[in-house]
This record gives sequence, structure tokens and C-alpha cells, in this order.
Amino acid sequence: MTIKTERQFSPFPTRLRLANARFQESFKDVKELRAAIRGEIADRPGLVLEVGCGFGFNSKLRSGDYLGVDPDDRVIEKARKLHPDRRFEVMNGCALELPDASAECVLMALAVHEVAATQRERMLSEACRVTRDDVVIADFNADLRGLRGLIIRAGEHRHFGDYLSFDLGGFMERKGFAAKKCARINRTFRLCVFEKGLRPEDLISDSY
Repeated sequence: MTIKTERQFSPFPTRLRLANARFQESFKDVKELRAAIRGEIADRPGLVLEVGCGFGFNSKLRSGDYLGVDPDDRVIEKARKLHPDRRFEVMNGCALELPDASAECVLMALAVHEVAATQRERMLSEACRVTRDDVVIADFNADLRGLRGLIIRAGEHRHFGDYLSFDLGGFMERKGFAAKKCARINRTFRLCVFEKGLRPEDLISDSY
């Protein structure tokens, strides 16, 4: 049975979403976000799996093996055209069609805040299942304020409220992962790296 996440049902046409995504790439905070992600995935020796890859912009941040998955077939079709040298598949993040421990690292960039709470836990559980090493999560700061915060809350991110109250660190600990890195990139974004088997007492930061 295919479980559809609400990412598939954006009210905006794909061409408008792509135009907006390209526009966002010009922002300083987004460029800083990409640089931080590059630092985590560029030199990974094995497969980097990106769950919720969207139009595949992060596929350009490494030369090694990469697979981007997203439940929206229209978005994946566009990602394949934009990045023909990369692999993209239509796949549900809540039910990944991949074996256990099949990826060196799982990346989730600006994906966690976009899904409902119950789907969020299933998606994170699947990321924990398929990774051999780390889960890298880049998303909005929990204390996001100002104009960007108003834009996010007013846009299509209708699950942003419960994302802010979600105990990401606690959930990952219960799955056997702990944060070897969790830091603000800038006023807008944060990046956390959760390592399988790391002891909770080894946490670098308690601010998720």
C-alpha cells in the first residue's frame, strides 16, 4: 500500500514552485544552508540518500553516489531534467523501498517541517532504518521570527506550528541516535547530525 504524504498535494503548480525555489537560492541564508550541507555530504564515501529531495538542488553538492527521493512525481520528473547525471526516484519517505542500512548517510533538508506530526515520526524512523551511519537534518530554527517567519507561516507550510514543538532530539535518541552536531547556521536555519549508536551523554548541544 502506498502511503501518500501531504507534500504531494501542494496547491501551487510545479513551474511556480520551481521558480520560487530558484529565487530562494539567491538568498544569503539559503546559500549558507547549502554550504553547511555540502560540508556534511561532499566527502561521504558511500551513498547519500536525500529524503524529500524536491527539485534536487542538493545533488550538486557532492560528486559521489547520490539518490534523491520524493513522493511528488512531477517534482521528480523536473529534478531528472535539471540534473540528468543524478538518480531520482518517486518514493514515499514514510515507506522507503530500500533495504536496511543501505545508505551511508540520509539527508533531510527542509523536509521535516513540511509533514504532519504522525508522518514526521514515520519518515524519521525510515531514515534511521536505512542509514548505516548518520542522519543529517537541515531545517528552520525553532525560534524563527521576523519576515521569514511570517512568510513561512503564511505559505504552504501548514505543519510548521507542530514542527516548532516537536522534540527532534528526544525522538532520535529513542531510535538509538544522538547528536554529534547540532548548530544554528544563521538566523533562519539549523543543521543537526545524528549518529547511530552515539551515546546521549556525548551530545554537543541540547538545543535542537
